Formats: sequence, structure tokens, C-alpha cells
Amino acid sequence: MTERAIKLCSDNGFNVIADMCLHKHNQHTLRESVNHLASLGAYFVRIGGIHNTESWKENNEAENSLTFEELFTLYYDYLPHFFEDNLPVSLQFGCFFVYNHHNPNEFYIPGYMEHQKPNDCICGCARTNIYITPEGRVLPCMPMAGTIVHDKMPLIQEKGLAECINNSFWLNIVNLRVRDYLAANDECRNCEYQEKCSVGCRADALETYPDNYMGKSPILCTFIKGGWPEKIISLMKKIKPEAECINLKLKG
Repeated sequence: MTERAIKLCSDNGFNVIADMCLHKHNQHTLRESVNHLASLGAYFVRIGGIHNTESWKENNEAENSLTFEELFTLYYDYLPHFFEDNLPVSLQFGCFFVYNHHNPNEFYIPGYMEHQKPNDCICGCARTNIYITPEGRVLPCMPMAGTIVHDKMPLIQEKGLAECINNSFWLNIVNLRVRDYLAANDECRNCEYQEKCSVGCRADALETYPDNYMGKSPILCTFIKGGWPEKIISLMKKIKPEAECINLKLKG
């Protein structure tokens, strides 16, 4: 049914974004899955790891989640295959890598933000997208469902959409700036990697620190401290030398 829906939407001119979560049971299908989604007409494929939600844990699946290093290694090893397959599809691996096939000579590393300034917003995605739950609650993104911020978010049926996104707790979260985060987080403010760090996804932070949406993002710490941005840039110079890293173009 899902495959049919993707193809129907694509055939009728709609841009389809397909999301996929990787874990120990399906990690071996990464290349096959991206190729298949592209063949169905998906416009953009977004891939990430599992959020260890309560339902995931209740089903005893937490042990099947990939570690951050395992996930990054999987992404890294796949990238040469992605360009080898020459797919007409855009790709995102969370904070790791973004490639827009309409701009084939550029790539972007979301977690690597040397150009970021104190007044910049923490999450660009939340400023261009919203998630509406089945109950009608407006959230910055799907992974924030069930977190401590969930019930503080406005309901469309009570306020109307315009009021929900213009005068609410939702707007407070969406409008968070880098300076707000650093003021609330001594560890990150004093970190030697702070100038290279995008401060991370608030939903990722809530997974580790459920009571603090201003907590640090462990996946981003692993990404930056592990030297993954430099590894990606070096790899791309080998497999697609004509492609520029947007982060470096924006630096300074």
C-alpha cells in the first residue's frame, strides 16, 4: 500500500519525501532500500537511527538500536555506492550529510556549523515545517511527541492554526537561538568544539535528558568529537571531487 501511494503521488506530480529508520535488523538493506524508493519516484529520502521511545523499549527492541558510531560508519560506507548508483533522488542522513540532486556539485553537513552565529536559530527545520499530532496538537517535529514539551504545545481546535504558530509555547521552542542554548548549558559553552557544533537537535537531547530540552545532544557530540565532518569532506573529495561543501563556503 505504501509503495503504491508513493508511486501514485509521484506519477501525479507530487514531491514525495520518504523517511526510513535504521536498526540492526535492516541495516544491510540500506542501498537496496534507497534504490527502491528512488525507483518508485521518491523525491527526497531521509534516513536516521531509531529514537528509543517508550514503545520501542516496551517491545524489547532497544538492544536492536545502532550505536552512533555504528550509524555513522554505515552512512560513511554507503556514500560511495549512492554516487555510483547515480540516483535521481535527494538524500539526508540526519546531522551527517545532505545532498540535493538538483544541485549536484554541492553537499551539506547539518551538524557542522562553523558559520553559525549567536543569534542564529537552533533548528532551521522547525522554522519551515510543523508536525500536527492525531489529537490536533502542533509540535516542532514528530520526535517531540510524548516528551515533556508535548502537552505544553497548543491544540488547533482550541486556538486555530494561526494562533498556534504565532503566540504559543510552540513559537518559543521554534525561536530558540544559539545564545539561549549556550546560556543554559555550561558544558557546551565551555567545550573546545563549540565553534564547530550546531548545538544539536532538541528532540535528540530529550531522548537522553527527558526533563531538559536544553540538554546537550549526545549524537552530535559523538559526530563532532569523532572527526566525522572532516572524514566526510575527505571522502567526498575522492568520490565526487567537483562537489563543494556548503559549510566551508559559508564559513566566516
